[in-house]
Amino acid sequence: MITKKYTNRSGTIPNAKSKVTELAFKTGLNEMIKSIQMTPRMASDNAMGLDESARNKRIIDARIFRQRSASKCAEQTLRLEHENINQAWMKCVTDAKEAADFKRYDRAEELLKGSIEYSTNAQQLAFSSSFLAEIYYQMRVYEKAEPLCLKVISLYHQNEESTNRADLATALHNTAYLYQAMKQFDQAERCYLEAVQIRTEFMNFDDALMVAVIDDYKSCIRERNREANPWSRKSQFESLN
Repeated sequence: MITKKYTNRSGTIPNAKSKVTELAFKTGLNEMIKSIQMTPRMASDNAMGLDESARNKRIIDARIFRQRSASKCAEQTLRLEHENINQAWMKCVTDAKEAADFKRYDRAEELLKGSIEYSTNAQQLAFSSSFLAEIYYQMRVYEKAEPLCLKVISLYHQNEESTNRADLATALHNTAYLYQAMKQFDQAERCYLEAVQIRTEFMNFDDALMVAVIDDYKSCIRERNREANPWSRKSQFESLN
């Protein structure tokens, strides 16, 4: 079957130029230019009978949709990155504990420094710093342990709303014990007493942790060549017993 080509009255096949010329005579030059420059979206909108305000609304809605899609994608990416960072932090801490158990303190130090870099919140940072301070204590590198202990206490004070008071008391106890090893007895006693004061908020004096703090405090006093219950400390011991 042979398809007959469309021809005009003169018997010639119309081309694009003749169509444009015909359109110019029918609708005028301005309409011809608008038709030539019209985008597919505008042509579709005109076919649907949309005015300019409706077209603008569709454009804005499309932009909002793209922005929301991009934001959702970015949020998912950040969530995955956060989960991966938390996993990396946990692995560093777990491997550091294993290394410390075998007294491989150099390896534990390296891993805990990595866990500090991977920390995503104050609790993780405090835990990693406290653990690293303990490693330095075991290595007897007290000058490196001290700033970490003070950093942990500062973190707990700065985040009191989300901090367990027991964690703060433990940090003070650890710091006091470190100062005692460093023979800095004034700082040690101050931290011991503050740890006791905080523990009295949620435990009795016969609690094992409370007894441990008080015993270490008395040990600190004895180490300064004092009696276990000197007159200068009588009021403090009375408040503890």
